Amino acid sequence: MLQAEKINLKSRRSTTEVKNWLAQEVNLNYGLDADTTFVIRSGGKIIATASRSGSVFKYFGVDSAHQGENITSTLLGALMDDAFQQGIYHYFIFTSPENRVLFESAGFHLVIQNEYACLLEGGVSSIDEFMAGLKAQLSTPRGTRGAIVMNLNPMTKGHLYLIEDARQKVDELIVFIVEEDASVFPFSQRLTIAKEATKHLSGVTVLPGGPYMISQATFPTYFLKKTDENLAAYTATDAGIFANYYAKNLEISDRFVGEEPLDPVTAAYNEALAKVLRTEGIGFHILPRLAYKGSVISASRVRAHLAKGEMKEALDLVPHATATYLTTDQGQEIIAQLREEEDKL
Repeated sequence: MLQAEKINLKSRRSTTEVKNWLAQEVNLNYGLDADTTFVIRSGGKIIATASRSGSVFKYFGVDSAHQGENITSTLLGALMDDAFQQGIYHYFIFTSPENRVLFESAGFHLVIQNEYACLLEGGVSSIDEFMAGLKAQLSTPRGTRGAIVMNLNPMTKGHLYLIEDARQKVDELIVFIVEEDASVFPFSQRLTIAKEATKHLSGVTVLPGGPYMISQATFPTYFLKKTDENLAAYTATDAGIFANYYAKNLEISDRFVGEEPLDPVTAAYNEALAKVLRTEGIGFHILPRLAYKGSVISASRVRAHLAKGEMKEALDLVPHATATYLTTDQGQEIIAQLREEEDKL
């Protein structure tokens, strides 16, 4: 019986072997973001491989000569066991549409499919359960209900300005905080700061975005901040999930975003959102961003000031809730981390 073997990701020889095999056999680009990679060999040669990156199973490849030998199930079993050992009990597969039936037959459930890709999930939770949990935190809409999605790394006066502007255009507003912990400022603190900074605004509710909104499963390119051949698939998938799940379950009529003239990834995301949401009858609005001393206020601008030890300049750009957090032990640790990274440049 063929066995799945975990490779040593620190071995350049092993990772290069997998990368070359995937490129040659299934025309797939193996990335360096894998936490674990398994291979199956026959006669010492790779005939199949798959990887896990956080809760996402990816980089699947099976030699065409060995199709139908239950190899995918063997790989999935190895990945699920590996995830379980890391305390991960809910996982995703981002793959091409033609592989949907294969993974559904292995017990995974479709979240969404478009012309580029499909996203499936398995394990102890589901998107329907997550939506029910969010809905339980909201009352029946008192008119139009809008939504804005923010990462807040960290929260700035620019973010607060966008929230206030969006709130003026709808009867109530949900602020979704990106839950993926791929930022300098941890999710739990970003969520707390957002709630504190907006508590004076009536009709504003701050909620976690969950694993389905701009996450490593739906939109890894967002965190890498670079464009690649998968960008269209990621943006269409994330936008489709918002329209088909968040908007429909939570009765959201309008989505707001800040204008983005510089970042090509966010600009492409906004373009995909506009196309998908308007098709679904959801209002899409681009809001002007707040400027200070001739430049748009951004989280990256705040982080740059913190990295250089320019506290006054940084504090000029953030609301009181963020400024207070920066004085805590956790905040000071983040500032020290940013300054250490700056010193390495």
